[in-house]
Amino acid sequence: MSHLAHNPLFFWHERKRIFWIAIAVALLAIVVSFFRPIEYAATSRFLIIERGSFAVDPYTAIRSSERIGDNLARIIYTSDFLEKVRSAGFAIAPRVFSVEERKLRKTWGRMVETTVARGSGLLTVTVYERDKNQAVEISRAISAVLTTRAPEYIGGDVGVKLVDPPLATRFPARPIPARWAARDGG
Repeated sequence: MSHLAHNPLFFWHERKRIFWIAIAVALLAIVVSFFRPIEYAATSRFLIIERGSFAVDPYTAIRSSERIGDNLARIIYTSDFLEKVRSAGFAIAPRVFSVEERKLRKTWGRMVETTVARGSGLLTVTVYERDKNQAVEISRAISAVLTTRAPEYIGGDVGVKLVDPPLATRFPARPIPARWAARDGG
């Protein structure tokens, strides 16, 4: 570090080395990405509605919806929620969930990603799966469980409305270099 402080032209003198290190890291990332299976994403969005909040000011109502959305986002990762998704009656291939409990939880945690948009009460759920159709089916099952059984998890007079039904990506979403190659090549 002291060498950098005494020589402000350090990066200029070492630019070739820095360039080759950056190239090596990029190539390593691309090579590693080929060992991960290509996955598609299916995304759906939900509006969290607290029906008993009409007498409350809008700021408090939105904050309450955000809090409920945060709770639902965490609940989606639970084994109980997963069991409800599995038994929802959708055409999910048996291979998707045919592993022991420990691996199943890990797989489910990697398969599903949730985010809550601040200031809007919108919950976004993204499902990643090797088969685009299976990603959509799993997302549809999650949508069905969330819209019909959310009060079981949150309590009170809460509604969850599907505002954007599951939509699959045209190109692979994971790994990222595969997405770049798909866009450039097709």
